[in-house]
Amino acid sequence: MTRDFQARNRSPYGPLKRRSIAAAIASVIAKYAVANEGAPGASFDSDILKARGLDPSVALYFNQAARFPAGKATIALSVNGDKKGLAPVQFDENGQLCFDRVLLKQGGLKIPSALSADNPPGCYDYREAYPSTTIELRPGDAAIHIVTPTDALAPVVRTQSSGFTQGGTAGMLNYDVFATQTKYAGNVEHYGQFTSEAGFNIDDWIVRSRQLLSMSSNQTQFTHLYAYGQRTFADYKSILQVGQVNIGSSLFSGASVYGVQVLPELALAESVSNGAVVTGIAQTQARVEVRQAGALIYVTIVPQGPFSLSNLPLLNTTNDLDVTVIETNGSQRHFRVAAASLNAATLGAPQGYTFGMGRMYRRSGDNGPTPWLVTGTGGWAIGKNLNLSAGALVANQYQTIGVGADSVPLANTTVSGRGVVANDLRNHARGAKVDLSTTVRISEAISFAATASHQTKNFRDLNESLFDAQSLGPSNYRDQYTLSGTFSARSVGGFSVGYAQSNMYAGSVNRRLTGSWGKTFKHASVSLNVDQDVGSSYSTGNQIYVNATIPFGSRSVNTYASRNNNRMRYGVSGSDKINDYANYSMSAERDQRSHEMTFNGSLNLLPRYTQVDLSAGRYGAGTSYTGSLRGGIAFHQAGLTFSPYPIQDTFGIVSLDGIGGVKVQTPYGPVWTDWWGNAVVSTLPAYQTARIEVATKTLPRNVDIRNGFTMLNSGRGAVSQVDFGVVKVRRALLTAQLSSGAPLPKGSIVLDADDNFLTAAADNGVVFLANGNSKSGLQVHLPEGDKCRLEFDLPEKPDLTRYYETAPATCVAL
Repeated sequence: MTRDFQARNRSPYGPLKRRSIAAAIASVIAKYAVANEGAPGASFDSDILKARGLDPSVALYFNQAARFPAGKATIALSVNGDKKGLAPVQFDENGQLCFDRVLLKQGGLKIPSALSADNPPGCYDYREAYPSTTIELRPGDAAIHIVTPTDALAPVVRTQSSGFTQGGTAGMLNYDVFATQTKYAGNVEHYGQFTSEAGFNIDDWIVRSRQLLSMSSNQTQFTHLYAYGQRTFADYKSILQVGQVNIGSSLFSGASVYGVQVLPELALAESVSNGAVVTGIAQTQARVEVRQAGALIYVTIVPQGPFSLSNLPLLNTTNDLDVTVIETNGSQRHFRVAAASLNAATLGAPQGYTFGMGRMYRRSGDNGPTPWLVTGTGGWAIGKNLNLSAGALVANQYQTIGVGADSVPLANTTVSGRGVVANDLRNHARGAKVDLSTTVRISEAISFAATASHQTKNFRDLNESLFDAQSLGPSNYRDQYTLSGTFSARSVGGFSVGYAQSNMYAGSVNRRLTGSWGKTFKHASVSLNVDQDVGSSYSTGNQIYVNATIPFGSRSVNTYASRNNNRMRYGVSGSDKINDYANYSMSAERDQRSHEMTFNGSLNLLPRYTQVDLSAGRYGAGTSYTGSLRGGIAFHQAGLTFSPYPIQDTFGIVSLDGIGGVKVQTPYGPVWTDWWGNAVVSTLPAYQTARIEVATKTLPRNVDIRNGFTMLNSGRGAVSQVDFGVVKVRRALLTAQLSSGAPLPKGSIVLDADDNFLTAAADNGVVFLANGNSKSGLQVHLPEGDKCRLEFDLPEKPDLTRYYETAPATCVAL
């Protein structure tokens, strides 16, 4: 085996015996080791090792402790009990872990100044910066466990753009094709629609254009929806948009303009800590568990000594925290952190500043004025419990100003308000509008929300001002109210109820009551939904829907009954996920009034590089057939790559060195590499961490991956390139014998040309080599002290259907 034995020999294809050869040897040697007091290592009983069929010389490799071979390896990393995935690491000639910036970044650890320098040390020990750090090497499990003080953990909150990937160039095209055919009473209707979004990313600029083509039996219509360019200026936490943009403001209704807009980059907004801090002292390396309201909200491992836990994921600010410190010897200590010491609910960051100007545009068929406008809005934090905003919008013959406030007056209570005054010179109308809302969380199980809105009869927003006042006045609403509440408990399930009322200036009133209940039982989930008119001027009907779902693994059966006014329907449906590429559903429904039956069936396919949806239905005497095709195409420096999902403003390209058909997990869903080994990561969260991981079981049998896991931190508009390094190897299981024809003795040690330990012979001369391509210069140290050269031949072409190949071998005496 090569120096990266630990990485390559730990394959995803199953716990083969070869995985534990080195570990087994180490454990046997350790069993017969005798501590040599005052020496750094240990001494071994050579006679016993020989009796066990082991070459005593191999004990020199394991005489310090459990360790990895020198060189690079891919291991499973955990920090303070939190699994961080597979990580590429380096070990020195003594088998000690070498820390570098890549390892620390993946482990979520702070980077010491020594590694921040231009010329970092060759093999850095993290304990130089944080002496209480402990490192546990587990070569038998290909794992490393690190426990470090909490102040060594890098902060999770992102407050600036530094450290995120920027740049990259690529083009894209999203497509969504939909077609349907309906037959009823001898009539046949066809309808088709093609929606596309085209554009490119270059130097963090995002350019997009969206259009729609619809075709029916009677006409064809093309509609251009928008086209714009956008770029985030991270230093100012702002976005610049140019082209056809929708004005964004927290105070005024949106307007579509040809123009320019600057708005805050919310992904870079400062995150506010909840202020909860738990401090204590661990007598040994200990596990700390934090509970609130009986629920475990946080667990970590801390080293011996003082610890401090901050920014905990609180459930609320009204329940005390129950902290348990569990020492290595099993002893426990409990203490409580009073709720009074926890900060009350805090607001998010204020909106920031928004500015826009341009000329309104209207799509085809929509005639009317297209005035110029300019608008600006600002947001400020007044203390930690109050955010204020104010702004103005001025257009031809229209002006409006507004103010807003968001506050947390009491724990678990938020109150928001907006007020706008508008002057419509075109229709000689002047009015105002006020919106209020509040949310109150009584406990974990009970919460309420309410909203109220009032506008004067002559209030008009910008879009309404472009129409004749006579067409709007009678239909304007005067007041709107909503009230909702939720309650949940394990024994009875979850309840919600809502009430909404609208009072119109024309005198009509609309009232609506909604309610729902749901509970999951041992073998089924049941829900009830009610939508009821209560004294409306114009009734929209009363609806009741009862549903029960019974899961059977990946399958589920759903039965339901619905009532719309006095019309009852009963139905049953079933669905099943066949595999990653296909799922289907079928349903049947009966109309109690007409006695007609309705049947539907659908098939959803994901053939790796696109999405296909097919469905067919029969409605009494009518039938319908529907099909759709959607996905995306990326144009990049390595060529053209298809994506089964639409490509968003921030995306990436994965490359696996020409290996196709490999499954890769992305934030949006699984993708597969094409014939050229490329795949599209269609969506990456801007200025956040995203996990990209290769499903190693889908790799060809002759391929090892150095590191099948990576974390991406992409700025908005970036096109990230992810190159997974792969190694093509030929694993060989040899049946070796000596020149005399006798099997190679058990415990014989196989070394490479540089005298690096590769493996040891098992019973009957069986030798496993992680890379049969490296067959030159292999030497074998026999238990009696002799040496021989291992010779064997493999077929010219590897057998890709097998994880390893078998061959005879001969050990020629030296």
